[in-house]
Amino acid sequence: MNETSTENRIILFIKEKGPVTLQEIADNLGITKMGAYKHVTQLERKGLISRKVIKKEVGRPSYVFNVTESGKLYFTNSDSLILLKFLDYKYKKLCV
Repeated sequence: MNETSTENRIILFIKEKGPVTLQEIADNLGITKMGAYKHVTQLERKGLISRKVIKKEVGRPSYVFNVTESGKLYFTNSDSLILLKFLDYKYKKLCV
């Protein structure tokens, strides 16, 4: 699977699920958190997703990721979404 389709899957996942954590992205893709982090930082640089800091009383803050307005326009029509869902389905079938 190439990087672009991974990025597409991340954007689509966040669009469908709303704000998500890095762990949720990693679990959805079946990769490590570090692998997911590398893709997420690329998407942040492109301005397609943004990060929100969730401060806790104790310990490190956590982050959730949202799709930006540019990210929402990334897939401009329903045909693109249908195609991505189909490709995702085919990919998951091949991995089983």
